[in-house]
Amino acid sequence: MNSPVQLPSYDQALRMILADAPSPGPAVIERPLDLALGDTLAGPVRADRDLPPFNRAAMDGYAVRAADLASGGPTTLRLVGNIAAGEPADLRIEAGTCAAIATGAPVPEGADTVVPHEKTDRGDPQVTVREAVEAGFAIHPRAADAAAGDELLPAGITLGPHHLAIAATVGAVSLPVSLRAPSVTIISSGDEIRPPETTSAELLPHQIRESNVTYLRHAIPAFGGRVLDHLHARDEAKPTREAVAHAIATSDIVVTIGGISAGRRDRFPDAFEDAGVVTHLRGAAIQPGKPIFVGSVLVDDERPCLIVGLPGNPVSVLATSHLFLWPLVRRFRGLSPRLPWMVRPSARAVMPNPSREVFRPCHIEDRGVVIPEWHGSGDLAHVAPTTGLARLPVEDDVVEAGNPISCLPYAWNMQSPRPGVVG
Repeated sequence: MNSPVQLPSYDQALRMILADAPSPGPAVIERPLDLALGDTLAGPVRADRDLPPFNRAAMDGYAVRAADLASGGPTTLRLVGNIAAGEPADLRIEAGTCAAIATGAPVPEGADTVVPHEKTDRGDPQVTVREAVEAGFAIHPRAADAAAGDELLPAGITLGPHHLAIAATVGAVSLPVSLRAPSVTIISSGDEIRPPETTSAELLPHQIRESNVTYLRHAIPAFGGRVLDHLHARDEAKPTREAVAHAIATSDIVVTIGGISAGRRDRFPDAFEDAGVVTHLRGAAIQPGKPIFVGSVLVDDERPCLIVGLPGNPVSVLATSHLFLWPLVRRFRGLSPRLPWMVRPSARAVMPNPSREVFRPCHIEDRGVVIPEWHGSGDLAHVAPTTGLARLPVEDDVVEAGNPISCLPYAWNMQSPRPGVVG
């Protein structure tokens, strides 16, 4: 008797496909700053020096030593200079002296506070300060905003005017941007599937309306891809082979729905084999989504095409598209495949699976993660109030309320490139 196949965990499965599945390489160019609005940033932007690069006066007034004002009463100081914005502070503030200073000017050596004009008599050559001002007042310290080398803009954001301003601040006159979203063909399957416009009177008891294609048409642009086409394959070998062959010939990524298990009418595995698809992943120890498939094939011996086979139940499609398709699309675009996982406390007790990691639709709030009751991966109705996926570890015991849970916001709740839908 054969022992059961040990399926990889989610982390192991993701590492496998990222290591083994080929990528065409990022389509990245350097775009001049003035032309980069709306593009997807393909690499981080870092501070080239401390920001601000010097102790900067935050208002007009006088640069002084706070110790000279310690009495709290009126104090007269000798005016020794005037420092304008854009000029070097080439003087030193000694005890009993001060210098007039403009907003944005560098604070001179020896001074540790700026007294606003309103607190003085604005005299010359002596200035009387009417009341004490604490050390550090109206000074924007060096490196308070960022230190040299700090990341200011992460890869993957869609560049807005404020991002371009930040880039200009650090001298980035051109930016690496991702040029092309991968084209994706969706292949649905199942003789029981009917279009959404089918009326209740027209539906037979064993038939269901399509929902997975509707979901993927809008989720894939949120992942950063472009939906090129949708094909539906009947549960027969010939139309399934033809659909797979056509999609591979015309697309960067082929996403299939259902038909990837070991059932008699699950036609995709044979169609993949006939098309020369190399298998990188077949199954993972996760719930939902255990039958997930990832493979690839070289088209004309040069262009890689990725195949992502999703299980057919709608919650499985929701989960596995985020867990596997999203990072693959990001990598295709030259971005980090790392997903924006976060940790929040569980708002209520929830039962995990003792043999598989569970990825449950949830509502993510700062105060906690709410995981609604469900009736399995076919229960699409329960996802209505959800905003992401909660990751429950392999456990025999209940995850109690208040325990930390990893969670992943849905892609459309993040700032993601949205190239749009075609076809």
